[in-house]
Amino acid sequence: MIYDDILGPLLFHLSPDACHELSLKVFERRLPFKMLGRALRYDDDRLHTRLLGVTLASPIGLSAGYDKDAVALGAMEDLGFGFVVFGSVLGRAYPGNRWPRMVRKTNQGGLVNAMGLNSAGVEAVVHRLRRARVKMPLIGSVAGYTVEEYTKVISLLNPFVEILEINTSSPTFKGSWNERLDRLEGLLAKVKTVGSRPMLVKVPPYDGKEDHDAVLEIIQLCWREGFGVTASNTRMVKERGTSVGYGGLSGLPLNCSTKRMVKDVSVELRKKGPLVACGGIFTGRDVFELIGCGADACEVFTSFVYRGPLAARKIKTELAEEMSRKGFRSIEDLKGALVR
Repeated sequence: MIYDDILGPLLFHLSPDACHELSLKVFERRLPFKMLGRALRYDDDRLHTRLLGVTLASPIGLSAGYDKDAVALGAMEDLGFGFVVFGSVLGRAYPGNRWPRMVRKTNQGGLVNAMGLNSAGVEAVVHRLRRARVKMPLIGSVAGYTVEEYTKVISLLNPFVEILEINTSSPTFKGSWNERLDRLEGLLAKVKTVGSRPMLVKVPPYDGKEDHDAVLEIIQLCWREGFGVTASNTRMVKERGTSVGYGGLSGLPLNCSTKRMVKDVSVELRKKGPLVACGGIFTGRDVFELIGCGADACEVFTSFVYRGPLAARKIKTELAEEMSRKGFRSIEDLKGALVR
């Protein structure tokens, strides 16, 4: 109530760029959240699950894009996320695009970001990971403009994460890694020889029939090569409010397309590999439907912006209540049950 009625409205008077920076500085100081840990978290054994062989306390994780440089991992654990995806991490420090690079779509529950893959660089991130004291699984999102940059970041992050997420579909890349299947296949063949951790590939969204077929072909390639899939990244849109005139749309405008995509993957491709849902996930009911349609876990970002620091707790509570109403005793029982 304090956040919804007082703090949230005050923060929304700041620009989204300033709000993002301020929140990271607050969360970087873990102690207050650690002291309130039991009150902030909601734990329920029914929500335990596994992703790529890794045990999760819940299937709800924080998506890449919020904590680019792994500065707030401890606070995110205390806030109750089942896992956190930090990054995307580049092989070198890169400032990204100039401000403004984030625009709220408040009436739609959306967010447009044109951060431009800003990163402190893999060496700085590894330095922080050495000092991190977290028990929850970490997923490192990896990006690069060359194959060599990907392999460098993967080899350095590998000892500190449980899973790696290969980002080839950020709007910053303008689709270059996914425009030709053989180019993507060459990248995946190389990166899987570098790291020993299981890997996900974050694929682009689709709207029309042509995009639908192309993305499903990418997903089939990923599964064939032994990768899991995160579906999906943000959607490229024009946006005058950003310094570059475009950005990646996230949040509620993607909710229906994410659910359709997960269902298509489960039904049309008969789900032959790990699948993480991402895009417009705001409530426990969203998570219930996505896992019921075949997702193994869900990543959130924009709902964390709009629902506040207790977003993970709220979503887990809603998910557990929905499972109770529908008679499901575990996440494993729920997986794929709505499309079988």
